[in-house]
Amino acid sequence: MLKRNYLILLLLLTSLSLPFWFEDKEVKLQKQHVKETAIEAKNHYVMYGKEEAYKLFQNVTEHFVEGEYYVFVFENTTCLVHPTIPELVNRNLKELTDPTGKYFIKDFLKLMKKKKQGWVSYLWPNPNTMETSAKYSFLIRLEDKPLTYLGVGFYKNKTD
Repeated sequence: MLKRNYLILLLLLTSLSLPFWFEDKEVKLQKQHVKETAIEAKNHYVMYGKEEAYKLFQNVTEHFVEGEYYVFVFENTTCLVHPTIPELVNRNLKELTDPTGKYFIKDFLKLMKKKKQGWVSYLWPNPNTMETSAKYSFLIRLEDKPLTYLGVGFYKNKTD
């Protein structure tokens, strides 16, 4: 009897968590593209220095800005590069929230203090549609002091 209850519980827990184990193919491809772009951007930063890299990342006609995919850079909670909303550059965005009230810039900083890379999700305007959508950004640390990191993200469509 105990064995049967354990098996039922195990099956129930497994079925509830299956959606988290399997991502659709499009999301996997987007995650891969975003991560590769972030790593390429970091390599460019290391090879050519921050001034050259920031100019390239900020330029909307360059390689690191492709529609909804773009590189952004922060030092702690201050935005250093944002090609789609240049008004954010050189502003401390610590108190910025998404429409749900999530302080996602604080989440960026918290993640970067603990790890060298990782994912953060939040709501943000898609530059292609100007509609607020779920955005998943991959962040990667550039420098420890001052804590500087870049991010690249993708938008999950409401129909997904």
